Amino acid sequence: MASWSILLLVGRMRDVELQVLPLRCHEHAGLDGSFTAITREDSKKFEHVEAQGTSSLETDPTRVALASAKYRIIRSQALTPQESTE
Repeated sequence: MASWSILLLVGRMRDVELQVLPLRCHEHAGLDGSFTAITREDSKKFEHVEAQGTSSLETDPTRVALASAKYRIIRSQALTPQESTE
């Protein structure tokens, strides 16, 4: 429960938006593992992937576009920021 409390505190920060996937969402676009979609100020996009004992930075535009699409799908499946903090 302490982890949830910390997430709620961080979620109140101006530059943070917290969205939670509901437990009823058994299948979602993030099942392959964690990733971070990165967009630089110059609009260049990357994907950072972490797995047990390894990490990689993807720069191929096609693969990065797939990661961006996966991110949008996950956000569409998640609760709204307001619902996520209630």
